[in-house]
Amino acid sequence: AFNVVLMVLSPAFFQQMKLLLFFCLLCTVHSTIWPMPQSVTVGKTATTINSWSCDTTDSLLLAACDRYNTIMFKHGAPSGTGGITKLSFQISNPKHGSLPTMDMKEDYKLDVTSTTATISSSEVWGALRGLETFSQFVYFDFDTAAYSIYQTPISITDSPRFAFRGLLIDTSRHYQPVTSLMKLLDSMVYGKYNVLHWHIVDAQSFPLEIKAFPDMWKNAWSKQERYTQADIKRLVAYAGARGIRVIPEFDGPGHMGPAWGKNILPQGWDTIKGCENACPPRAGDPCDVPCDPTLNQTWAVVDAVLGEAASIFSDKYLHLGGDEVREACWSGSASIKAWMKAHNYTSLDKVYEYYVLEAHKVATKNGKFFINWEEVWTHFTTQLPKSTIIHIWINKAHLKNVVENGYYGILSQGWYLDHLKDSFENMYNNEPATGISTAAQKFILGGASCMWGETVDESDLMATVWPKAAAAAERLWSAKDVTDVKKAWPRYKNFRCRLLERGIGAGPANATSRTPPTGPSNCYDNPKVFVGPY
Repeated sequence: AFNVVLMVLSPAFFQQMKLLLFFCLLCTVHSTIWPMPQSVTVGKTATTINSWSCDTTDSLLLAACDRYNTIMFKHGAPSGTGGITKLSFQISNPKHGSLPTMDMKEDYKLDVTSTTATISSSEVWGALRGLETFSQFVYFDFDTAAYSIYQTPISITDSPRFAFRGLLIDTSRHYQPVTSLMKLLDSMVYGKYNVLHWHIVDAQSFPLEIKAFPDMWKNAWSKQERYTQADIKRLVAYAGARGIRVIPEFDGPGHMGPAWGKNILPQGWDTIKGCENACPPRAGDPCDVPCDPTLNQTWAVVDAVLGEAASIFSDKYLHLGGDEVREACWSGSASIKAWMKAHNYTSLDKVYEYYVLEAHKVATKNGKFFINWEEVWTHFTTQLPKSTIIHIWINKAHLKNVVENGYYGILSQGWYLDHLKDSFENMYNNEPATGISTAAQKFILGGASCMWGETVDESDLMATVWPKAAAAAERLWSAKDVTDVKKAWPRYKNFRCRLLERGIGAGPANATSRTPPTGPSNCYDNPKVFVGPY
């Protein structure tokens, strides 16, 4: 009898039943969007996208629309009549440079009806973020061969909680090809990250072309594992078109030798007690032999490296490192001791401080502001210039101390992606502002996930970064009260599947990153893939 009834029901009935099943699967809009916007309201009316264009003359937005056309309409161009036919943009301040900045405006408003779609924003950078959100609502209906949006009317008002939402990539421990870095930048857009912190060189390898010292990149892992300055400019432009800043790191005074050149290291460092095993040849971690800041040659090299970096990396900031300085490597140097005596210094900390402050001067001379790792703060605290941004990676409590003294801070402690057993839940619940007064919270610039490269090359990069990097992405973008891990879990699973659909090889969303699925399964909801508490 049931079959007979179905035979006389209209096609519209079947469409409505299909939509009902779809809603049962998605439950709410909160199962589809990542990161969660500040304000979302949705309806229950389905619509289709039949023909498509972006209503804008802005070249940056037109290029973005071309990219998203490929993402949204991967089963062929939409065709037909009715429904939504274009995406309109309304930008309050349409003038912009080719590259984003620390103070760029990323707010947007997305309104979708059954026939219209509009993104309103203060600047083009917010329009890019709105375009990503819009793309997450578009689904392909395999039964009707139509592109559908199932939850109109949609009204979203959104802006990031923090201005600095970074992802660190380390190309010194393992080289990453330019194409791999471009794919990483593409993936960052999907989580609304806006800073690539590029730990480009370290003691193990120096793959960057420095024209003043053309032999330096001979200390790359191999001749084929290098970056030309033209490569850098191309990557900076590629990132900028996606609303992502690129901030390079040139760590010092530690993490420099031997790849920066043995002629800047303390003389006889490999025989000094406490230093001789600091850096095994071509490997080892940490590899933290510091340079000798008292040598003129050291400053000739640093001046050239930072000067050329300032010309090819367009962002106003350089990360100058400052972590893991093995002062014992200075203690046995007769020349450093003589220098200290001449300057009436009795503590090796003064050698450390000298390097930090001189590096600041070099950055300033080249028109750059600077960021330092946490140890620079714990050693020198409020003696540092107020313009110093402190990057916390060891002790989260130090962030409170930094910002309550009126210095700007960035948090990475708790978001180390190379810590494979750190759970999504712990990363998701890593709140930057815990215990910090309301007045001081304005000094928290944001945070950064860190993908250190000791065990990562191109073969496993995406499966290690994603999907766990989504945790910090949402914590840094969404409202402070978006904290329910249980509610986030379905969206997290959907986000991982979306990454796979977009060609990003995100690992399964389980407790240990990079482990493969344990058996046949679907992406969206299978315990063999998603080993989680919910």
